[in-house]
Amino acid sequence: MSNTSGRHSKLYRDYTCIAALLAISFVLDRTFFLVILLLSLLFVRWRKEIYLLWSVIEPRITGNINFAQTILDIAREEGKDGDVLNDIVRFDIPFFKPIFVVIKPSYIRKILSLDVGNFYTSGHVGPMVMLTDTGDNILLRPGPPDEMWKNQRELTAPLNLDRFGEDSLVANLFRASWKICNRLAEEMSDQRGKPLDLFKYLFHFMITANNVSIFGEEFSYEAFPGLTDDMYKAVLHIGVDLLAPNILVSRKATEEKKRVTSETYQKIKYMVNKSTSPLLTHLKNAVKDKKLPQAELESLMAVVGYAHAPLHTVFWLCYNMARHPEVQTKLVIEIENTLASGPLTYSKLAEMTYLSQVLSETLRIYPGVALLQPRTARSDCVLGHHYIPKGSTLMVYPYISHRNGKYYKDPDTFNPERENLDTTNSGSKLKHIPFGFGPRICRGQFYAECLVKAAIISIVRRYTIKLVDGEPEIHGEEVGFCRPSKNVKFLFGKRNVSKIM
Repeated sequence: MSNTSGRHSKLYRDYTCIAALLAISFVLDRTFFLVILLLSLLFVRWRKEIYLLWSVIEPRITGNINFAQTILDIAREEGKDGDVLNDIVRFDIPFFKPIFVVIKPSYIRKILSLDVGNFYTSGHVGPMVMLTDTGDNILLRPGPPDEMWKNQRELTAPLNLDRFGEDSLVANLFRASWKICNRLAEEMSDQRGKPLDLFKYLFHFMITANNVSIFGEEFSYEAFPGLTDDMYKAVLHIGVDLLAPNILVSRKATEEKKRVTSETYQKIKYMVNKSTSPLLTHLKNAVKDKKLPQAELESLMAVVGYAHAPLHTVFWLCYNMARHPEVQTKLVIEIENTLASGPLTYSKLAEMTYLSQVLSETLRIYPGVALLQPRTARSDCVLGHHYIPKGSTLMVYPYISHRNGKYYKDPDTFNPERENLDTTNSGSKLKHIPFGFGPRICRGQFYAECLVKAAIISIVRRYTIKLVDGEPEIHGEEVGFCRPSKNVKFLFGKRNVSKIM
């Protein structure tokens, strides 16, 4: 469905309100009229910047986060034809350097590929995003890459490179994920037939699955009672802190947030030090060889522990299948046909093409990470015909660029069988970037895909997935991760495979 009418209705609403205020003030008082006229001119001049700044402050006032949706609405307003977006959306906030939301694939490729060139990670988005201090971490460190950064990227390279064959590191991680996800899916039988806050429940399911897969079987939820609840609270805090300035926050709330985050971090440090898993053994050997500081290892694994993109992706997979039961049925048929010849293996997983299509389309509409690390221009430069001043912030937003009607018909519609869903990013194309691109591409991409697939297979083959009647349609919110705008309730029922085979 085109968003042209919605776009025009917002403009019509704003300018109608201005006209009404001017008319009323003109009748009541000429001085008041001049004040309203001045404010109206300022609003017209900086309308989109005002909306952007409001979306930053709003979470502290109302609890709602509409940052990504606000930018998408503005991008659609500036587009010339329905859902087709402009190449770049520029924001000029007074007293700050310009902010550019980059949408055109060739521009995105240039920015993400040249991390060692004119664009480097800033760690912030000008006046808006205040990233929490995570130490000297390779995932979030700002500035151009240095030798330490390059060395540490090489140490984590096996997560992306060692993925071919049943003996590979990623294959071993998948087997661990498949085993724990099946156990957790069996335990979900207690939730059958009850309205379930799935997003909150997935913190228990996915964090346990991640910890066991990365650190080892001894680090299941029984070893750390309350860990997943603490992470749930911490992620909600982190989401708002990434966007909103630290205003209207009590000292008590700040201290509680610090306590929860500190206790969670201590548990992750314990897992790092006690784990003998292949991945942790590899990284701890690097510490022994003085290629990686111990503090850096702990900080890195804390980010991995907080990397809840797979959790959010599983939520959106379930949400999409609940709203599209025909997709759910087709996926179950592929799963049962695959498992008919024996247990699921890493090689068989790669042959499940429909599952890959469903996952890719879900990541297109709801990328686990809605906003990639912002970039800063280190000198004046040009992108196409757009002049980028030195110090400007450039934002690459998969949540927005994935919804460009220039490349996707009905971009807000979930359709895993759409013909032009190109995930190869070959040549000048760069239309599907849920894991980023270039030197800073997500190191855990292939492990994350395996973890998500293990979770969704283990769930959907056991249970039917429905939304509770009356639950509203929701959208993704930008909180670092693509979180649901409302915690809608689901109903899980027993799956009777014989009825659909």
